[in-house]
Amino acid sequence: MIELTYKDAYDVVRTQTFDDPNDFSRMLMGCLTVPDYYPVTSVTYKGKDVGYKGTFGDLFKTFNEFDWSQFED
Repeated sequence: MIELTYKDAYDVVRTQTFDDPNDFSRMLMGCLTVPDYYPVTSVTYKGKDVGYKGTFGDLFKTFNEFDWSQFED
């Protein structure tokens, strides 16, 4: 499971969860409308932090061809 945590325009922490990397990828392709400037505070995969800190708008270019296998047990 992938968990994406970000702050919205009101500084409220929001969390989105995705069952697998394919669902996450579809969201990044535009199936979820979240403004690009929202700051992402964490992205975890199977409970492990993947080390992303940045904006929502930069998620696609970072995770488009991301190797999720490095976080497998």
